[in-house]
Amino acid sequence: MTNLAPIVVFVYSRPELTEQTLLSIAQNVEAKDSDLFVFSDGPKANASPETIARIDQVRAVVKAQKWCKNVTLFAAETNKGLANSVINGVTEIVNTYGKVIVVEDDVTVSPFFLQFMNDALNMYENDRRVSSIGSWNFFCPPSVSGDNFFLRHPDSIAWATFKRAWAVFNPDSFYLEKEIKNRKLARYVNLENTLNLMKMLGQQQKGKIDSWAVRWTASVVLEDMLTLYPQYPISRHEGYAEGTHFSGVETIYDRDLELAQKPITVKLLSVAESKAAVEAYIRFQRKNDNKWTRIWSAVKRLLQ
Repeated sequence: MTNLAPIVVFVYSRPELTEQTLLSIAQNVEAKDSDLFVFSDGPKANASPETIARIDQVRAVVKAQKWCKNVTLFAAETNKGLANSVINGVTEIVNTYGKVIVVEDDVTVSPFFLQFMNDALNMYENDRRVSSIGSWNFFCPPSVSGDNFFLRHPDSIAWATFKRAWAVFNPDSFYLEKEIKNRKLARYVNLENTLNLMKMLGQQQKGKIDSWAVRWTASVVLEDMLTLYPQYPISRHEGYAEGTHFSGVETIYDRDLELAQKPITVKLLSVAESKAAVEAYIRFQRKNDNKWTRIWSAVKRLLQ
């Protein structure tokens, strides 16, 4: 196969999840012809011996098999943090290759994940309104979407983008918040106020969180760009209990999520946000992100 995008995986101290992620990528037929770059963050200054040992175990997992055609490990000596690791790693690879597929270390992907990502990257490469390709469709069933669809919010666990699109990424949360408010886009960013990404931008400014994803979302919204999603989920998040994530979501997002077990055709669509997908996201969020659902989810995890 030709014209395959490089794959980037970001890892830290979770060897079991890292192995699960790499195994799922390797099950894609395109993996044998794809280049894989793994960015392994280093230990924090006060890291315990146990954490340092787990970081070493993660790096051993990466070296254990030939997961893809070529595997390159970048092993940092000191800790950069997830946000800086993602920003620097994506920038380096996408600027070199023109496009990139990005996966975090606590994600399982479908055997047809790479096919969809590469087909979509090739189809929409020159359409400036397309910021990225998503995979984590936990909110809009095919009975609603009918097909691939566009949404204002990019994916943040297993996704792909272009050099031209990543160039709009602005790490300055103060600027992003000011521009969103000046253009009266706060409600749009917050998806009709079912999410509170504006609050996250404020937390970013105060150093309470360090999220590349909320700044990426704000950046593409300001550029009026959209993300293409498949009608079936082709990624699933596995690591909520340990990781640092975009919006503090609970495991209810992946409770009944079954990954696609057949190829998903990428069609050339008009680049416009799907009203049905937006409404499905809002319904899902209102149904699942409430106090009683969170309490019940927590109780079930304790019982398990």
